Amino acid sequence: MGKSLTFRCIFAGVAFCLLQTFGDLLVGSQLTLWIILSNILWGVIFAYLMFKLFKKNANAEGA
Repeated sequence: MGKSLTFRCIFAGVAFCLLQTFGDLLVGSQLTLWIILSNILWGVIFAYLMFKLFKKNANAEGA
């Protein structure tokens, strides 16, 4: 369970990062290094929060 949970959260973070990048392109902003880095940072934060949430739910169901 641990590996699949980790991979799902990483996938969710990458998807979140890509959605933000496509959103930036749709509104016509130039993709600068800082925008790309901030999208990656938000993707990492989202993946971490998803991991914590899923782990908490898995522990609650098992108890």
